Amino acid sequence: MYAVGLRELKNRLSEYVRLAASGERVLVTDRDRVVAELTAPRGGTAETVPDVVIADLVRKGLATPRHP
Repeated sequence: MYAVGLRELKNRLSEYVRLAASGERVLVTDRDRVVAELTAPRGGTAETVPDVVIADLVRKGLATPRHP
């Protein structure tokens, strides 16, 4: 587990995102208080942004799923 301040996170964001994607837990702090947490996606599968957006629209009833 890693803890990182906001300024450090901003300056080295790619590094901390890679750590989180590899399974590490990254706690984000502001004035020594945890304000956020970076982790890998739940379920172990990385979805693409369009998949996530479409799934959210379907869930809200704003789109219908496409069937092959």
